[in-house]
Amino acid sequence: LRWIILFSLLFVFLSSQGLLFLLTARLLTLLHVMFTLLLQNRECGLTKPVTFQQIETFRRVDQLVYRGSDIRLSRDGNSRGRGIMDMDLEQNESRYLLCGGTNGSVQIYDVHWTQQQIPTIASETTAHNSSISTVQWYPHDSGMFTTSSDDKTVKLWDTNAMISIDTFTFRYPIYCTDMSMSIKRSLIAVCGESNFIILIDIRTGASSHTLGLNGSNRGPITVLKWSPRNDNYLISGDNFGNLRLWDVRYTKCQLHLFKRVYSDSSINSAHRSSLTSLLFSNDGFRLISKGKDDLVIWDADHYNLINNLNLNNIQFRSDIAITPINQQSSHLVKMSVSRTDPELLFVPIHCDIASIDVTTCTVWQCLQSAHMFPVNSCAFSSTMQILFTGGYDHKILPWGPKVDTRTYY
Repeated sequence: LRWIILFSLLFVFLSSQGLLFLLTARLLTLLHVMFTLLLQNRECGLTKPVTFQQIETFRRVDQLVYRGSDIRLSRDGNSRGRGIMDMDLEQNESRYLLCGGTNGSVQIYDVHWTQQQIPTIASETTAHNSSISTVQWYPHDSGMFTTSSDDKTVKLWDTNAMISIDTFTFRYPIYCTDMSMSIKRSLIAVCGESNFIILIDIRTGASSHTLGLNGSNRGPITVLKWSPRNDNYLISGDNFGNLRLWDVRYTKCQLHLFKRVYSDSSINSAHRSSLTSLLFSNDGFRLISKGKDDLVIWDADHYNLINNLNLNNIQFRSDIAITPINQQSSHLVKMSVSRTDPELLFVPIHCDIASIDVTTCTVWQCLQSAHMFPVNSCAFSSTMQILFTGGYDHKILPWGPKVDTRTYY
């Protein structure tokens, strides 16, 4: 409190003396000189290429702005009224953006555009009979992808022919699917309005086995994520805020139940409410779980809580749009993480996106005033340092680095 009062008095004094603008200008000049020296050191070989790449990449990601005036997504006649439910950007080239809509349609965009408009390279308007819940590329090849929907089906698609090559039908709407990163283990984990997880083997086209525990303390499983460091480990989150680690080699092997201690409650689950998103850091050592109103970072090896953030404390604009009726408690959002040092996590919060430092769990930047309805999904391109966001306003918006027109030579 003493430091806050001191800095407040200093701010008032500088503002009254007209020195605040001068100090800001001097700070920008200093940053300009520092970047010029960085370029000169790289030219002379004093700075390693990897170090220069890390510094410049983080500088670009740290200053994301809405680039709607520069690029636009192509739109066909069937796209009107279509909300974006989920997106996935393939990681081999970071070029093809897969999108699933609320009307059951699937589109693929080529984001390595050369003109002002992003072209649609493939589209299927009748992929599902109801809203799509998740879309995902095959991790090792962009020639195949999966979709799941509220119409109780999971489909496997051939990208080149844009046809469904296999369909798996369930007795309940599907909330989430996740495909294993392992080449040897071609499994798709599926969850929906059920207490159990179904594992599908895409090589045989049949269900491998089921994961689950009997008991009254388990709600419908809402989110799933395979561990990038162990092919046998699967993370699940349910409607009661429970976060579990499974070993898929066994049918009822729950390795760990993540717990938190709340000072004002007897609840010891990972979250107070339903989980809406799961994501691992790039190195796989951190697990990030999101509830309705909080974000938690876990140690993926020792299952300990590292840090947490109350999302209600993030200050956004006040004119938040009304959430659509079909956004129920089981509704998912997809987060994305940058390949920078430090890593930045992009989290959809209502109509805006928060950029959060994964290491310290602090808010780095707030991307706002672009979407008119809640954002459902984020996809980050590590090659172009551009973030794509999609939501109920049937828009996919690009956020890129600020254009720097200054001359450094």
